[in-house]
Amino acid sequence: MNVVDIEQASRTAWPALQEKELPFGVLRFSKGLTPRSNSLTLFMGAPFNFINMLSVTEDIFRKRRLPSILRVIDPGNAPDEQFKELDCYLANSGYALEAPTEVMLVNLETHSNVHLQKSRCTKENKLKNLFCIHLCGIDDWLVAWAELTLASEEKSRIFHGMLSTRSKTSHFLVARDYTGKAVSCGMSVQAEKTIGVFGMATHKHSRRKGLASSVINQLLQWGSENEATHGYLQVERANYSAKRVYEKLGFRKLYSYWYRVKPLAINPLLLSQIYPKTETGRVW
Repeated sequence: MNVVDIEQASRTAWPALQEKELPFGVLRFSKGLTPRSNSLTLFMGAPFNFINMLSVTEDIFRKRRLPSILRVIDPGNAPDEQFKELDCYLANSGYALEAPTEVMLVNLETHSNVHLQKSRCTKENKLKNLFCIHLCGIDDWLVAWAELTLASEEKSRIFHGMLSTRSKTSHFLVARDYTGKAVSCGMSVQAEKTIGVFGMATHKHSRRKGLASSVINQLLQWGSENEATHGYLQVERANYSAKRVYEKLGFRKLYSYWYRVKPLAINPLLLSQIYPKTETGRVW
């Protein structure tokens, strides 16, 4: 399983509301929700002219009143020599580096923890004040995820639109305590022989109790039972505590990527249309 395989699997697993395929890559849009679903990902091996590519990309983002965002594979991991020049070109063109992220991979065929027994939500477990992991639908999962991440109602609606297109190949889990309160959650999406783990969240008062590990193990077990051979996830480089959890589960870094972002330049006339001025000042 290599970089190209995981890139294709993750694109399939985590959809955007809209996609526009260009000769040099795929532009994804989801109302500006997250960088991954609102950015350009370049095709590996596809030749392109830097100046023309940026001109076309920036024009499309500008028309949508969004900052230009390009997702860049770490030049040290990219199989294409052109990627090694791209990051320097973007930096010199005013693009800031944001959210460096590591993609971690685990081989399910050799991962012993995948075969852990599933937690049973019995009366005995509840009396012992233990958590139980529940399989649920997308609606219940999004409610739990929103509670744990403090996501807005609008963000939840957008995510629902994105995830509903993959519901048949997805697995949604929520861990609840003995009172029924959601304390952790996660989901996975299978694309052929790979399973991607997404949406991991744990309540701040319930961390360091093995909740995330248990949820991930059950997600991987589901993938293994459905003939997936590898699991992967994405974690920001600075999230050291999460990376330690994933490494204990057998995940290892495969490659890195980050975003190059150029803020949207808005002229005064357009600014007045987006943020009208009142007697008390500009409405932001």
